[in-house]
Amino acid sequence: MRYVILVGACVGLAVGCSSSPSSRDVPVVAPTTSSTSVRPATTTTVPFVNYRVRKGDTLTKIASAYRVSASSIIALNHIAHPDLLPEGQTLTIPRAPPFTLVVTPTTGSQGQAFQLVLTGAQPFGQFSFVVRSPKATFTGPPHIATAQGSVTATYQTGLSSPTGTFTVVAMGNARPLSETTFTVTASTPVT
Repeated sequence: MRYVILVGACVGLAVGCSSSPSSRDVPVVAPTTSSTSVRPATTTTVPFVNYRVRKGDTLTKIASAYRVSASSIIALNHIAHPDLLPEGQTLTIPRAPPFTLVVTPTTGSQGQAFQLVLTGAQPFGQFSFVVRSPKATFTGPPHIATAQGSVTATYQTGLSSPTGTFTVVAMGNARPLSETTFTVTASTPVT
């Protein structure tokens, strides 16, 4: 029996955002960490997929292809030696959760910070948020998903940001994954 050796990868990333004052308001999307838990699959979907290990496969490669973590495959299949996968072994792979994008709060005034949370993302994958206001489009910096597949960022509107409906699109691999909206209202002047 031939064995496929798992190639372990260590991901070290530093994501940072900065802003500088200017004469116009500049939206800032700042990364934050989140421990958002993955929602369970609905009863209308099959919770698992069977996969037969092929020559050259690694747990990392298989997990990436199915948008789940390698640790979830290891735990589900009770793999004692994750660095050795026998070619021909059938693995049970959990289904990836659906992409869900939530903005909190859903309505806020100019100058308000809005939290953007994407769940169902590829663990440790790279994602970004595109925010379209009634007058402009802003693309935030890349963010790395947690091991649980969540990405959290904060979008800060300016005091002179336009009012109306803003659309947020979560992007991964240069394609839209999920979309939602929030509303910006006029701020109340301080007297």
